[in-house]
Amino acid sequence: MYKPKVLIIDDCSDYLDLMEISLERSGFQAITQTSSKEICKLVQKHKIDILLLDMSMPDMCGKLFCKELKTNPQTNYFPIIMISGSPDILHEYPEFHADDAIEKPVDLKILIDKINLQLGRTMAT
Repeated sequence: MYKPKVLIIDDCSDYLDLMEISLERSGFQAITQTSSKEICKLVQKHKIDILLLDMSMPDMCGKLFCKELKTNPQTNYFPIIMISGSPDILHEYPEFHADDAIEKPVDLKILIDKINLQLGRTMAT
């Protein structure tokens, strides 16, 4: 059975570990990365289905990075859900071409619903 591939980029390794375990238990294949470096290689290597992108990273501006991904023909085919500790993300995400957004701390059920919506899937609860 195919498991959708979710790439998660966040600078907090503990958060990545938690997200990886939670998403894999929910039927996804999680790939984690602590920086934006070599994102194009990761995307091509893993043929990801969706990206969860932290807005605030030490090596990049998540907003600008999201715009860059969405305007690049090699990376504009997958949905991007922005994640941030700021509630402003819920109103700002369309400005930088993200497909959706969620505020930290992340409610796992809401996140999975958002992922499934972006992937066009339904999940029995």
